[in-house]
This record gives sequence, C-alpha cells and structure tokens, in this order.
Amino acid sequence: MKSAEVIKPAEPANLTGTVVDETGKALAGVTVSLVGAPQESSITNSAGGFLLRSLLPSPVLRVSYAGYEQQEVATKGAAPMAIQLNKLPNYERQRKQREKAAEKAYRKP
Repeated sequence: MKSAEVIKPAEPANLTGTVVDETGKALAGVTVSLVGAPQESSITNSAGGFLLRSLLPSPVLRVSYAGYEQQEVATKGAAPMAIQLNKLPNYERQRKQREKAAEKAYRKP
C-alpha cells in the first residue's frame, strides 16, 4: 500500500525592487504587475520602490508609466531588482499637440 503524498501549496515569493528613469531618478506612481495575473499589481512609492507577492514559479513583471516605454522583466529569484525605464521619443511634443487640439475644440462655438 502506497502512502498518500501530501501536496503543499507553493510559497508566495516577495518580489521587491526600485524603478528609476534613465538618469537614475526614482519614479513614483509606476504600475508594476505580474504578466498572466494583472490583478496582482503594485504602484511604486515616492522612492520608486515596489513589493509584489507571487505564487508563479518564474514570474515576469510588466512595468509601465506614462511617457516611458513599457517593459517586461523576468525575475531572478527574490533578490531586489533595479528597473530602468526609458522615455518615449517625442512624448512631450505629442502631449502638447493633443492638449492644444483639445483646447481649440473646447473653445469652438
């Protein structure tokens, strides 16, 4: 007679890190979520730090922030990560053009 094997649930891993821009400045308000489980997400604090808990065996993080290129980052264990985001080219110019067009449309009688 074989003994019954007990299956233990996976232990959640704490994923921590910091998100910075290309100059090394911390970015607050960046959305960090798990690929495949978007309901598991976090927003970076004023120091650019985040904390997520994951049950996935090899989680991948999706990092997004307005005006910056979205990135997907594979995690390497539970060690703290440093993620650098790069600005989108021409983002400020395009944003200003959209604002002017919206203002013009609003003022139109």
